[in-house]
Amino acid sequence: MPSNVEHRGPSLAQYLDARPHPKRRSGGLREPGNHTTDEPLVSVVTVARNAAGLIAQTIESVAAQTYPNIEYIVIDGASTDATVEAIREHEQTVTRWVSEPDGGIYDAMNKGIALCTGRYVKLLNADDLLPPDSVARAVAAFRSTPPGDCVYGDIRLMDLSSKEFGFITPQGGIRFFTPFLHPAWYVPMATYRSFGLYRTDFRIASDYEYHLRLVQGGVRFHHLGGSPLACFRTNGASSSLRGVKEGFVINREYQGIGRASYVFSVHLFKKLRSRLVDSLLGERMAHRVRTAVHERRRSKQGVNP
Repeated sequence: MPSNVEHRGPSLAQYLDARPHPKRRSGGLREPGNHTTDEPLVSVVTVARNAAGLIAQTIESVAAQTYPNIEYIVIDGASTDATVEAIREHEQTVTRWVSEPDGGIYDAMNKGIALCTGRYVKLLNADDLLPPDSVARAVAAFRSTPPGDCVYGDIRLMDLSSKEFGFITPQGGIRFFTPFLHPAWYVPMATYRSFGLYRTDFRIASDYEYHLRLVQGGVRFHHLGGSPLACFRTNGASSSLRGVKEGFVINREYQGIGRASYVFSVHLFKKLRSRLVDSLLGERMAHRVRTAVHERRRSKQGVNP
C-alpha cells in the first residue's frame, strides 16, 4: 500500500473555526435532546440542495423515529427552489438548520458533523429515508461494539415515486472493492474527531475514501442483519460515472495501480450494463428484475425484507 499519500481529511476544528457565510440563513426549533432519558444523544444530519419535492418526507422519517433522544441538523446549500420553505414548514422537527453556499455535498456533510453534539452521527441525504426503528437498532448495536467502531445495515432501494424495488446488502461486490453502504452508516462522533472529516477534493466518492481511511486505521464496521437501516433513492450523484473515475483515484492511492485498474474496469462494466438494462427493459421492468434478484439473494441468506 502506498505510504506517501495523505489520507486524512479536514478536521472538526477547521469547520468549527470557519466564519459563517455572509448569506447564511438559519433556524430550528426542536430541542437538541430528550433530557428525561439516559439514552445517548444521536445526531442526524441531512444535507440538501434543491430538494423541495423530497425533503419533507426525509424530515418526517426522522420525526417518526422510535428512539427518544435525537438532535436533527439540516444543512442546505443555498437552494434556489422551495427547499428552505419546506424546512421551515417542518421546523418543529429540526434542531438547527443552516442555508448558505457550500463546496459540494461533502463540504455540507462536514458542516453538519461539526455542529453535532451527539455521541453518534447518522448522515441522511435529502432524498433518502430512515425506517422508524433505524436509530433505535443502531444504538442497541453500539452497546456491544468496541468504542470507535461503526455499525451499518442493509439498504432498501426506492425510485423517485418512493416505490420500493429491492435491497442492497454487503454480500457480493467486486474483488478488492468491499461494499460499504454509506447511506446506512452510524459513526461515533469520537471517530470523526480521531480520523478527520470527508475530503472535499472528491465530489462523488469521498465516502469510499473515508471508508478505506477508517479500515486502514483499524476501525471495524459491524453489520446489522434483519430489516434495512436506510431507504435510498437510486437517482443521486453516486449513480453517475464520475464516481467510477474517482473510485479509481482513491483505489490507486490506497491499493496501488494494479488493483485500482481491475476495480475500475469491473465497476465501469457493471455501471454500463445497468444503464443498458434500464434502456432496453424500461425502468419499471428493470426494477422488477432487480427486485427478483435481490429477493432471491436475501432468501438464500435467510433474511426477511
